[in-house]
Amino acid sequence: MATTLSFMVGCNFGNRNGHSIAVTKTSSSYQFKAKFPDRKTTQVLNYIKQTLHEDKLFSNPEQDRDSEINLGDTLRFHLSTAPGKVGLHFNWQDNSPQNCKKLEDLCAGIKSKLI
Repeated sequence: MATTLSFMVGCNFGNRNGHSIAVTKTSSSYQFKAKFPDRKTTQVLNYIKQTLHEDKLFSNPEQDRDSEINLGDTLRFHLSTAPGKVGLHFNWQDNSPQNCKKLEDLCAGIKSKLI
């Protein structure tokens, strides 16, 4: 009989400047959510484009986005954006270990841009 071990790590960061960041890691997935002043949306979206080397991700930065992203054979994640908000979710088994690290680093970079 197989036993599944799951764990959850959550971190929440917030401050008086309108920033809120939540990270949830489980044995099967990683989730990042950030809320911030609308004026920082373009900066955050540009950072995502530059980090992923994907200029076509945001044809219109003002438009809300809620879609599955597939870049290459092994980089898969869900991305949602709106003015003042960004969310990223991926499953560990859908990505290579290198791409999981890349996505985690992307989220850490977004956090550093906001704090």
